[in-house]
Amino acid sequence: MKKALLFLLLFAAGISILRWIEEPVKLDPASPPNVRSEPFAPPDTVAAREVQETGNAGNLSFSGKFAYTQNEGGRKVYDLVAAGSRTVGDLVELDDLTGRVYDRETGEMVLSIRAAGGSAKLVQEKDTKLGEFHVSLDKAIDLRDVEATLLRDAPIVPLTLSAPDLVGRLDEGHFHTGGRVTISGTGISASGTGFEFFVDRGILRFLSDGNATVEVEAGRNASLDCRGGLSIESPPEGAREITLDAHEDASVKLAGREDLELHAQHIRVSGRPRSGGSEPFGFDRIEATEEVRLVTPTSEFTSNRAEIELEGSATRFVALLIGDPKGRLVFSSDAGAALPVLDDAFSVSFRGEGPLEVTRSDAVEFHLPGPAALDWKGARLTARDSLTGSFGPVADDALFVALGGVEIVRPDGSLETEEFRLRHERPLTGESRVSASATGPSRLIGEADAEHDFVLLTGERIDFALEGEVWRVPRALGVDLSVEGPRGFVARAAEVSEMSIDPLGLEAHGSIALDSEEGTLRGSRLSLRGPEHMIVEGAPGEPVTFRWQRVEGVAERVERSENLLIAEGVERASLAYQGDAHEISCRRLLVAEETVETADGELVETVRFTARDDVQVRTQRETDALSLDCDEIEGSLERHERGGEFLWSGSTLTATGNVGGRYSHAGTNFELTSERLVVERTDRGTEELSSARLVAQGKVIMDSRGEVQIHGEGDELEVDKLGRGRLTALGDGRVTAVGVFPGKNHPFSMTGRWVQFSDTFLAAAEPEVDFWLTEGETARKESLHVRGKAERLEADREGVSFVGRVRLENVESGPQSWVLSAESARMEARRAAGNNLLAGLRADGDVAFRLGTSLVAYGDEFSVRAEQRRIRVVGSPARLFHQGMVWTGEEFEYDLVVHVLTAKNFEVGPRREDP
Repeated sequence: MKKALLFLLLFAAGISILRWIEEPVKLDPASPPNVRSEPFAPPDTVAAREVQETGNAGNLSFSGKFAYTQNEGGRKVYDLVAAGSRTVGDLVELDDLTGRVYDRETGEMVLSIRAAGGSAKLVQEKDTKLGEFHVSLDKAIDLRDVEATLLRDAPIVPLTLSAPDLVGRLDEGHFHTGGRVTISGTGISASGTGFEFFVDRGILRFLSDGNATVEVEAGRNASLDCRGGLSIESPPEGAREITLDAHEDASVKLAGREDLELHAQHIRVSGRPRSGGSEPFGFDRIEATEEVRLVTPTSEFTSNRAEIELEGSATRFVALLIGDPKGRLVFSSDAGAALPVLDDAFSVSFRGEGPLEVTRSDAVEFHLPGPAALDWKGARLTARDSLTGSFGPVADDALFVALGGVEIVRPDGSLETEEFRLRHERPLTGESRVSASATGPSRLIGEADAEHDFVLLTGERIDFALEGEVWRVPRALGVDLSVEGPRGFVARAAEVSEMSIDPLGLEAHGSIALDSEEGTLRGSRLSLRGPEHMIVEGAPGEPVTFRWQRVEGVAERVERSENLLIAEGVERASLAYQGDAHEISCRRLLVAEETVETADGELVETVRFTARDDVQVRTQRETDALSLDCDEIEGSLERHERGGEFLWSGSTLTATGNVGGRYSHAGTNFELTSERLVVERTDRGTEELSSARLVAQGKVIMDSRGEVQIHGEGDELEVDKLGRGRLTALGDGRVTAVGVFPGKNHPFSMTGRWVQFSDTFLAAAEPEVDFWLTEGETARKESLHVRGKAERLEADREGVSFVGRVRLENVESGPQSWVLSAESARMEARRAAGNNLLAGLRADGDVAFRLGTSLVAYGDEFSVRAEQRRIRVVGSPARLFHQGMVWTGEEFEYDLVVHVLTAKNFEVGPRREDP
């Protein structure tokens, strides 16, 4: 009886199990499902009724192989097979199980699952047709060590999922887990923490720490990471498209030689597999929001939102960055430098209202509508209309273009223009080059130095190049340059061929015009070497014309440096200052002007000039004039004042090297040559206090063309403010002089230690002189020829005086020859008009006189009156030797016509000595 009851119970349980397992599925035809060593036994009706009444599925117990199939509407929904099973309470534990999920409409397999183990709840279900309860498997199942393969309706198929645990509903195709999950498929792999997917909806979702890697090209992968959720979806109705949706600190990275990164709080990537299914798929579109950052090896773009259209791969795209877009480009000296390169040689950053459009193909290009701004190397650029740029994948070549109302501001200046282009190049040498250009009317403002600002205006174009930290201008067209500060100026040129900004310098050519308060320069070429140093050159047939301070002229080349002007190849120049007017021609002219204030408040204004090589100078004043040819001239002109009141002015002119010239002063004209010549003048406000002085030195040869006409040679000539000259010999040398004594046509020739002369006076030291007393304009051979020596000679309009050891003689032979010696003597010319012969001769002190062989006289005084033709000798006593007799007395007169001797208080006796 007990065995029969047990059989009935096992039979009832078997019937129940068969109802639960409605349609077993044979996964392996060679191994059909069967019970293990513990076979199922059907429960008796009481036991079955107890299960039905209590609803406690845990009352069932079985073990062994397991197979289960769920059908709906005659179609299979899912099936489940396990190599082993056992009941634990109301759960059934499954080992080494395999499950499949099918399409409800087509019956096509959608999902295949393999798991090391799993469990499902046994639940009581009511058969609505029979009105009975039975025990069945719950739709939810817990799986362990799972590997699931999606065969359809997934973003990529086949797609394999691996997870340490997985919970799902086989009937709904919905699975989830809180653990770490990895998935992989053709060209894609992903992982994350926490996961769920919907078979029929094509959604794979990681709840946090999501990562996906996609093969976008052969050997090139793209990865998507996030701290939050990551979902991989495919649209309904089987469209060949997938979407990757990442949240919270999300990023997309393209690995390979040209890395590309996109960072945002939310990134959505859309793409589709390539034809054939097994090929890598390409990204089509990326959307990013919140804290968007697009990064290449050399660039970085940020915004609040980004829309990126990809052209078949992540290396080609069009990105639209919306909401406060910004960009940064870094040029690396190492083309292979890894991300990020943020501290290398040169970088630019830009921003604007946007949207910012970034295009990448072989190069990266961007377009930012205005107003936009760009920063680089301490400079900030703003553009009213637009800012565009393009650069290579490693920034070997980059170009930025700003249009409309462009302004660039640097700490040392600014640029305003309508179009600005900034370029970075890396030639084969590997050294970076940075250049820029502004087109259209442009205005460049900067600091030339601590004291000067400049404004450069161009009507056409201006180019820039960056060398280290310094910008220069290699070319500019239609240039106007204004420099403000000490000795500021305005310069105009057709073209600038080279310009440095800090320090200011340039090379320009074509119609050079330079104007300042100090003067003007006109030429064909300009070299500016600082705000106060410039060179202007002429062209063949077009010399430089210049006017600066008090000098102006025409030359081949003019250089101005601070207070100095240098002119070369001077055709003509004029310098006027304080009554001096210099006309100059030479190969090289230097002029310096300076104004200083002394400690006692005296304002001193100085002009210095030097003329060199083939110098010709013509100087004109109210009182004198100077004309010189020489190798070099140096001049110095000064003016002194205090409190606006004139004190004095002076000038010095020094000529050296083969000096030759003419000098007119106080009615006297000089022609001279020397090795050195100095002219000094001083003006103290009145003629009495003013002075002028000329000194010629070294092999002086001179001609005076006043009333005293003299040709002289000596070591030094000095002419004072009254026109008086002094020709001097140095050392043991002697001067020579040939001329005419003052007032009369009495020519002379002499040597001496020095000769001093004026219009009315002539003097000499230690003279040895020959002179002729002439009748009117008669020649020397018709005159009285006198030769004399003395310690000093003085001549005026009335006669000639000799002082100190005097010796005079007429250079004649015969009875009329005579010789005179004395301590002093004076010869006076005849006063009668037209008769310039000797009017008289007077001698004093130890006098000795010899007339031919007829008369010798000694005394203290001696005189000859030419009109009376009588000789007079006075002494204490006086002595005469005449006709063999000696006459001794106080006074003698001798008539040269009748040869009569008159004596006073005398004695006479025969001559016993030779006089």
